[in-house]
This record gives sequence, structure tokens and C-alpha cells, in this order.
Amino acid sequence: MQLNILVEGQTEETFSKEILSPYFGAHGINVTPIIISTKRLRNGIKFKGGLSDSNYNSFEADLKRLIHSTPHGLVTTFIDYYALPTSFPGYANRVTQPSQIHKVQFLERELAKALDDPGNFIPHIQLHEFEALLFSDMQGFEAIIEDDGNNLAGLRGIVNSHNNPEDINEGALTAPSKRILSFHPRYEKVVEGNLIALEIGIEKFIEKCPHFRKWTEEIIARI
Repeated sequence: MQLNILVEGQTEETFSKEILSPYFGAHGINVTPIIISTKRLRNGIKFKGGLSDSNYNSFEADLKRLIHSTPHGLVTTFIDYYALPTSFPGYANRVTQPSQIHKVQFLERELAKALDDPGNFIPHIQLHEFEALLFSDMQGFEAIIEDDGNNLAGLRGIVNSHNNPEDINEGALTAPSKRILSFHPRYEKVVEGNLIALEIGIEKFIEKCPHFRKWTEEIIARI
């Protein structure tokens, strides 16, 4: 079965190729990540990466094209809840939901509704962003980040205090990526983020991150 994933940027594209693809491949699922088009020029050249209010329409158009062109497979998304555009379907009404996970599930349903609930579409918004997965285990940080006597201890404190890394919040200074930067200012999302993820492994993400786990289980259940 074909699984097309519309991803937010190069980090998620690499994660899809290096981690999701082998995992789903073992279940007979072929994974193809496609980065969101941020701008399309008249000559056909496309700029890619990042989801914002200025390119939400491009994101939705990309999704519709993928859904239409994948009649015998599945289409999903891999985008961050952190800094989600205000133009996202249901964004203003998400505040009526009782918790962060309920807000994300509400927004996923609203996205599907905005697309007329296609049968081959599984919406996924990562709580709160890609970097939350990296707090599933210290193994990745210890393998990739050089210890300066303080940084790994700080990251370890965050890992140990969050049994569910997806609970790490969306504050401008306390979102998962901001917490990594506070202890490792030279953090390079695309390279180091995926090296850390490879060290940890998808099994740990599935064990520790329930919303991520539900997404992977739903995809496999649709084979």
C-alpha cells in the first residue's frame, strides 16, 4: 500500500524516509514524504517548507491533489501543533476543548471535515512538535550532544519529569525545540534532530507518545 505524507519541512521529510519508511515498510506500506509548497511561481518553480497563514491555501491545495492522486492508498500529514497557523480549520474554536490532546484531535477532525472527509485521509498533528519525540529517551541526546557538564543534566531532567513527552507544552520559550536550544544552542534541527531520533528508535516513540502511537496504529489498521 502507498502512504503519501504531507510534511512540514526537511526535518519531517528525513524522519519519514529514515524512520517511518523502514517501520511501515515491514508492514507492506511504501512511504513517500512530500514537503508543503509555500509558494508556486508562474514558471512552475515551487518553494517548500513550513506551514503558516500565508501558505495555508497552498497546504490545502497540496492535500487535495495528493488525496485525489492516491485513490488506492492513504494520505496523511505530519505537521506541528506548535505555531499552527490561525487560518487552520477550527483554530479559533479549539479553546473549547478541555486539554491539549483534545485540541489536537479536534483540529485533526476539522481538517478532515474541511476536505469533505475523504476515505483515504488520516490527519495527524504532532503534539506539540517533532522535537517532543526526542524527549522519549536520553539515549539520543547522550549519543549526539557533547556533554558540557550542564546540558545533558538539564535535558535529562526534562525527560525524567515527562512520562509522556507529548505533554511538553507549546510556550514560546518552553516548547520542545526551545528546551533543547536552552541547553544546546547550536542544535541543528534537520541533522541533529534526526540523528537523535535514529538513536532512540521508533519503538520508543510508540511506547512513550500515545498520540504518535495512535497515528501509526491507525495507518497499519487500514492496510
